[in-house]
Amino acid sequence: MINIALHGLARSGKDEVGRILTHGYGYERIAMGDLIKAELNTTLLKTVNISAFTDDPIDKEVIRPLLVRYGYMHCARFQLIIQKRLQAGGPPLINTRIFRPEECQVWINGGGQVWEVVRPGTGAAEPNEARELERCRALGMITGVIPNSGTIDDLERWIAVWGATWMESGQR
Repeated sequence: MINIALHGLARSGKDEVGRILTHGYGYERIAMGDLIKAELNTTLLKTVNISAFTDDPIDKEVIRPLLVRYGYMHCARFQLIIQKRLQAGGPPLINTRIFRPEECQVWINGGGQVWEVVRPGTGAAEPNEARELERCRALGMITGVIPNSGTIDDLERWIAVWGATWMESGQR
């Protein structure tokens, strides 16, 4: 199976696709956002009493600027961690949040593919999100689109019927 990275706007369903692949297809999740959150979690809990892994939309808005800034400041280090994971072998990886062309290039160089998750009605959570997605599209880094109508059943069905083919073959 191939290593897959997911691109897309906030709330498009990247994490849900990741859950489907980890629970039903033997993928192991990795995401730069998780690495960033792991490093900042203790500090955020101590200073603002918010977990970096919160699902609360209001709390996310409070901490997002710090997470984004920290991610940009340490991007090369996090990319190196992901690159080493790609080279290590083992179970196939699902990266549930790829963002910039530089990250996509590391993923592609490691033999993986980048797929965009598209859900109607979603928008960028921060200003750079839509711009970086468009850059990745323009550079031809997006292998294909995973449509998300908004239901878990539809995502599971798409992956079971169509997605299983490209996971095995590495083809579009």
